[in-house]
Amino acid sequence: MKKLATYLMGIGLAAQIYAGTDHELAGSFFIGYHLRYGGQYITANNPNGIYALNSSTNSVLGKDISEPGGVTLETQIRYALFHRFFIATGFLYTAGLKKSGRFPLRDPTDNSVYLSGGTTEVPTNGSIKLTHMSIPFTLGLQIPYWDKLRFFVGIGGAYNITQMDVSFSTADNTIEDFTANTTVKPKFFTIHGLLMGEYLILGAPTDKLRIALNMGIMIQDGKSKMTSDGSSGDNIPSTAGFPLKEKAPGVVDLSGYRFFFGATLYFLRM
Repeated sequence: MKKLATYLMGIGLAAQIYAGTDHELAGSFFIGYHLRYGGQYITANNPNGIYALNSSTNSVLGKDISEPGGVTLETQIRYALFHRFFIATGFLYTAGLKKSGRFPLRDPTDNSVYLSGGTTEVPTNGSIKLTHMSIPFTLGLQIPYWDKLRFFVGIGGAYNITQMDVSFSTADNTIEDFTANTTVKPKFFTIHGLLMGEYLILGAPTDKLRIALNMGIMIQDGKSKMTSDGSSGDNIPSTAGFPLKEKAPGVVDLSGYRFFFGATLYFLRM
């Protein structure tokens, strides 16, 4: 990554010497929708941690489990060099990611359906809520097309601060009566790729002050290590072999993609 950044900056500086100084500084605000997160969620106390709320079929007890998705807000500062290269950083916040459903409690040793008293399935309500803040850094190429249209192609990484809250509760307290909650708060790095289009709506391409509309997609890859940071529980049976515990480790996986749109204000040209 450092070698690539040095290489791109070197090209930009050489271009300046050849053709004169041409820098731009812009601020952007984007709103997006992040979906198709990687990882699987929620079956309590599995050896691999919290998982398996991704399936769409959940026995005769269950119903389809909702797909996760959340609203992302992002502010960005973008530095453009010689109309060919750009470097961008900013702040990104994603909230509203929630997935929930009903499923039969499973035995963590072999993922088989757990039977209370050896005869009865235990219907369980499960939910997962995820929020995260990210500081992304992206570098790449600008591709001008006509006077008012540009495309941006870039790669980069982000530092992510996340919180995932997982909860379980019985769906039939005549069979078992319990609640269990786990919170994980890992911090970790991800990598990403960016493809974005931009259309100028106010001002000319040569103006110092102008406004453009943006639309794009970011594809992200990366996950945390297994972690667990807090827990609580009530009426969790102590019966030997009961698979539910109040504190189960989990992995936050941010792999997925995000569609976004927004606006950019170009406010400085040098």
